[in-house]
Amino acid sequence: QVFANVDELVAPYTDESFVAKMTGNGRIAAQSCEGSAANPSSNAMYDAWLNVDAAQIERFNEVLPSGFNVSAEIFTAEKYDYDVGCFVYDAVIAHGIAACQAYEGSGYAATGSARKTKLFNVSFTSEASGTVRFDESGNRAKETGYYVLSNVKESGAAEFAGTYSSTTGWDADAFVFSDGSAVPPDPITKPAEKLNQLSDAVKSIGVILFAGSFLVGLIFAIWTMYHFNNRIVRASQPQFLLLIILGCWVSSATIIPLGIDDAGLEYFDSSASDYIDRDNEEEYDLDGVPVHSAFASIDTMCQFMPFLYGVGFAITFSSLFSKIIRVLRIFGLSSRGSGLNKAKVQVRDMALYQIAGIFVEAVICIVWALLDPLHWERETVCVQYDDAGTECLIFQVDEYGHPRESAGRCTSREP
Repeated sequence: QVFANVDELVAPYTDESFVAKMTGNGRIAAQSCEGSAANPSSNAMYDAWLNVDAAQIERFNEVLPSGFNVSAEIFTAEKYDYDVGCFVYDAVIAHGIAACQAYEGSGYAATGSARKTKLFNVSFTSEASGTVRFDESGNRAKETGYYVLSNVKESGAAEFAGTYSSTTGWDADAFVFSDGSAVPPDPITKPAEKLNQLSDAVKSIGVILFAGSFLVGLIFAIWTMYHFNNRIVRASQPQFLLLIILGCWVSSATIIPLGIDDAGLEYFDSSASDYIDRDNEEEYDLDGVPVHSAFASIDTMCQFMPFLYGVGFAITFSSLFSKIIRVLRIFGLSSRGSGLNKAKVQVRDMALYQIAGIFVEAVICIVWALLDPLHWERETVCVQYDDAGTECLIFQVDEYGHPRESAGRCTSREP
């Protein structure tokens, strides 16, 4: 990669102080190798491109490998790219110099590794784009090259505002900011946003509590199964006791998805009340991961919570309910008579209550997940609501609208 990156070079004109205050007028356009009156070298290269004659084309084809012949159709204005033309030229020259140096050093041949080493150490002055030099990663050093800075006005027209060269730096005194002056706005430093995310200690405590709950339930389950045929245990209906333990396990597992949040996701936008559109598949976080995909695991955890807690509660409650109903039937309290009646009520006779309770809860959770599923959402903390308590009047932000404090939670779109 031998093209210079312009991002850092235009930093004085694109830092947050500038971007935060621009309202259309005073925007920036930075282009490399742009042909203009301020860049005669690029113009000269462009003119030379258009004036390549038949003799030169024939000479090119004599030295080019078979299958790489060129024609006059290439040397036209349509085929010339102002933005990168000079860098392409410099890339070819740089590789040529590196190849010559590698062959010269070896005496008869040069490996790809040798050419790469020479290329990394190449440094020369190009008439097309200035000094050519590479950094330790093999990219062209960002401070080399030639750039043209344009002022984009409110009307959309771009006016020449200055240049950058590797020898003189930026010459952009004519740049006009959004306030109409040539004085850059004061720098803005984003406040350290308080995200109110769960700490690792809190998450660990949650896991420990669940593990303790599971272990206690496991001990009781093992004890119940070991004494399953004991008369007192059988009278306590061990099948339902085991189901109660199972229900407690399932509902207690809710603490696991509750410990998942958006820690580590760099998706935040500098807005008073909104963050990057998480449903827009074209939005990406700072690591280049689609925001829509980055939230998939968190949304899944959000949707697990009502299923785990609801179904776990249904298992526990229906087991207790079935246990009580069985006792009532055995003692005949459900009959019209007041005396004790002999009755044999099997555990499977109570299965209907179990199935009904779990089924109702499962249907509620499924309908919820289909119509308005829980999803993760982060919002700026509200300082003051209206009298009705429904609309935020003042958000916890600084004077430029950067959030000072926010909170994330699982919520429905229409809670």
